Amino acid sequence: MMGIDLDQRPATYWPADRAPWDGAPTDAQRAEMKELGKQHPAFMGGAYLPAGPAGSVEIARLDARTTTADVMSLRAERAGDRITFALTDEYEMTWDLPVASAPGPLSLREVLELLEGAQLRDEPDYRGVTVAWRQRNFMEGDGREDALELVDFLTISSAFYPAIGAEDRRRALAWAESIR
Repeated sequence: MMGIDLDQRPATYWPADRAPWDGAPTDAQRAEMKELGKQHPAFMGGAYLPAGPAGSVEIARLDARTTTADVMSLRAERAGDRITFALTDEYEMTWDLPVASAPGPLSLREVLELLEGAQLRDEPDYRGVTVAWRQRNFMEGDGREDALELVDFLTISSAFYPAIGAEDRRRALAWAESIR
C-alpha cells in the first residue's frame, strides 16, 4: 500500500480550466439552504459561510457533524507575488494562522500544519481545528463519549489536496487510539 504524499503541492490554486470558488453558496443556494433548514437544521450547513474577496478560492473545506452541519473554509487569495490564507467559519470568528502568506501553493503537509496551528483569537487556549477540535469536544463531553465517535465528527475535503481527508482521518484515528 502506498502512503500519502505529504509533499504533494498543486501547481496553482487558479487553474485556467475552472473559475475560482471561495466555498460560499450563491444567494439562491443560501436561500434554499435556509428554507430546507426549517425541515432540519443540518440542511443549513454552509448557509452562513460568508463570501470571500473576489478571486479568492477555497483550498480546503471542513464539515462538522453538528446539529447545523457547521462549515469552515480555508481560502487562498492572490496578493501581489504572494498568496495569503484565511480560515473562515459561519460564526465570523477570527482565526490567526501560523502561515499568513507564501510565495506559492502549500504542500499537503503545510496545509495540515496550518490547520493544526490555527488559533481562535477570542479563545487563546483554543488552537487547531482538526485533531484539536475533536479533543476539545471530547474534553467538553460528559465522559461517556467514545473518542472513536469523534473521528468522523469532522471531515476535510479539497479539490487541490485529494488525500487530505484520508490523512486527517488517519491522524484522528491515531489520536482516538492514544486516549482510549
